[in-house]
Amino acid sequence: SVDIMLEEIQNVRSIYVELEYDKEIFHVDPDSVKMGNVFSDCEGSLLLVNDNPDQFGLLKINISFLGDACNGYEGSGNLISLVMEAFELPVHNESLIKINNNSAFRDVNNNEINISNINNSQPHISRVVFP
Repeated sequence: SVDIMLEEIQNVRSIYVELEYDKEIFHVDPDSVKMGNVFSDCEGSLLLVNDNPDQFGLLKINISFLGDACNGYEGSGNLISLVMEAFELPVHNESLIKINNNSAFRDVNNNEINISNINNSQPHISRVVFP
């Protein structure tokens, strides 16, 4: 189980996330991707994912915060949850999951919001260690 969290975000209206993983180690079922608690005031929001992320080991997530009561999102919370099934142990008992620098946040005026822990040369990396 993997959660993608937002921390201290202001005025975000749309989000695009590319999650890279080793397709030789993990399987991602697109139907397992679920909206997190950041959508509690935005019931009309839209969550779209690519059909076959295992083809390239790349899950593409598009989110738009929509609804009459929703003026974008501010704060911290769980953006999405998904299930990654490991079907093979990696060589050194660990694998990396990356949110790459193609990911983008936009505000209500469609201006790009800086993602503080992702830049042009460095993705956000999480290390998965197997027992």
